[in-house]
Amino acid sequence: MEPPRVVTPESIRVRSAARHDGDALLALYCEVHDAHLDRDPEEFEALTPQDEARMLREFAQVDASQLFVAESAQGLVGCVRFELRSAHKTGRRARPRVYIDLLVVAPKWQARGVGAMLLEHVHGVARSYGIDTVELDVYQFNAAGLRLYEKMGYATTLRRMKLRLDRV
Repeated sequence: MEPPRVVTPESIRVRSAARHDGDALLALYCEVHDAHLDRDPEEFEALTPQDEARMLREFAQVDASQLFVAESAQGLVGCVRFELRSAHKTGRRARPRVYIDLLVVAPKWQARGVGAMLLEHVHGVARSYGIDTVELDVYQFNAAGLRLYEKMGYATTLRRMKLRLDRV
């Protein structure tokens, strides 16, 4: 399958995160988290000041080569955090892969190529390590995310299902 052509918004640049990005990363994360909370309040809850402090510590501890930010003249508009994995599970073929554990784009910047730019940077890192597999998780309600990932060539390989016993 031919990879999609990524149209780069002219005013956006992607770079490795820096220590001084912590507050902007937290604000971006909170904005997207609040949108998830509005969409599925049974799954998500409001962040406490302690949660926010923990997130700041996590951002500060991530290897900058595994956290990219998308930046406009007004500030950060997106980020992607990933890790290299090679864990072998019994019965599953051992294969190094890149796992994206966080991809957020500010709502007003969604569907403008920012997410695709961030994914392309991760794909470049994977290729530089000779890794041919990139994985991520996405919530079913995240229609914009699903459209982006499918457009970029991602396919569903695993489905996580949930049963609420208090509703049966």
